[in-house]
Order: sequence, then structure tokens, then C-alpha cells
Amino acid sequence: MGCFLTGLPDHTYGTPTGWMTGVDFGDGIPRHPAQLYEIAFLLLLGVLVVKARQGKLALYKGAPEGALFQTFMAGYLLFRLVIDFIKPTLHPYLGLNNVQVACLLGLVYYSFLVRRWAFAKPLEGKESHA
Repeated sequence: MGCFLTGLPDHTYGTPTGWMTGVDFGDGIPRHPAQLYEIAFLLLLGVLVVKARQGKLALYKGAPEGALFQTFMAGYLLFRLVIDFIKPTLHPYLGLNNVQVACLLGLVYYSFLVRRWAFAKPLEGKESHA
């Protein structure tokens, strides 16, 4: 909320938009409220993590320690990769900015970790951690 309330000086706002979500941060131009999009996404991701922790999502039955953190990070990195396309920053790296490049590298890392346990066949006789 602090970034949203700071407005233009914070440089976390989105590009100009005609969407109904557009917010005028004081310059007369409606812009994507990227900060509010991030809050909404994190609330949704938080609900999914809580449901998974309670055992309500089948993917996490028997998942190893750290699985929730790994999927949280992968989800957040994917969100940041996408949301940064609507931020008015330089995109010098094949159309990506420095945050997006870092997100891609993180996604590659977490894709290996998540794939290792999400698609692994359970061992017979192994008890579930959930």
C-alpha cells in the first residue's frame, strides 16, 4: 500500500491504460495500479498456500519439506515476470528488464525443484508428510 500511496515518485506504477482499473497518480494519466494487482495476486496465492498446508490440494499430499515455499516462489516469480511488462521501465534484454531476467533465472531454478517432487512416483510403503 505504501508504494501505491506514494504515487509516481515510487516508480512502481503501471503504464497508461484505458481499463476501468486505471488510477491517476497526479499527472492526469490513468495508469495500471500494478501495486494493487500485486496485493490481489499475493492474497490469492496466500489462500492457495493455506489450503495446501491444510491438505486440501492433492498435489501437496506427501510433498517434501519446502514444497509450499518452492511453489510460492515460482508463482511469485511468474507474476513478476508478467506484471513488469506493464511497468514503464527499460526493457533492454530482448524485451525484458533486469527484474524479468532475474525472474526467468529463478523460474528455471524452481522448475527443476518443483518438477522433482510434483511428478515423482511415490515410493511404496513411504508415509505421507502431509
